[in-house]
Amino acid sequence: MDAFGHALMVLQARSGRRLWQSPLARRLMSDYFAGLPEVAVPAEVAAWATREALRQSIGAEPHPLTVLRGTRRLHFMLHLEAESPDQWLLVLRDEADDARLSSLLVAFAPIDVRSAELLLWLADGEPAPAIAERLGLDPAEWTQALLRLCDYLGVDQPGEAARVAREVSSGMLATGRSNSRRSA
Repeated sequence: MDAFGHALMVLQARSGRRLWQSPLARRLMSDYFAGLPEVAVPAEVAAWATREALRQSIGAEPHPLTVLRGTRRLHFMLHLEAESPDQWLLVLRDEADDARLSSLLVAFAPIDVRSAELLLWLADGEPAPAIAERLGLDPAEWTQALLRLCDYLGVDQPGEAARVAREVSSGMLATGRSNSRRSA
């Protein structure tokens, strides 16, 4: 059930209570929402599930919810079943950014942690204003940091930097990568 890091939980639509959960879902909910009673669902998750059920009922594409806790992310995906419309299946996936961040730090040494975080969030498709806010940068500082990072990586566009970061953090690109600008 909890194979490949995917945890399962069933919610009752009317009450928003957890009806059933896999052991991994129980642990993740406890880790991310400490002190929450075992049958309760956090308000943000319940509100998202209700909105998402309405969206999906009119044919919209599924849209996940991501809850951030430090460098960890818990992704929720809602799956509706016609046979039991009052019960919603949630699939949870925990993604710890620590390993991905470490792979960027090793691959692009001596890059600093702040630049690696910028690169990681850029690779994840975070909007520029959100990254700048998380790093405490104003728009001019953000632009300069991004330009320096692109130059360091030997790419011309932020999208290329994001692609390189995705490849490195997923293990698709070997560490110790050399490119013409960095080696010069």
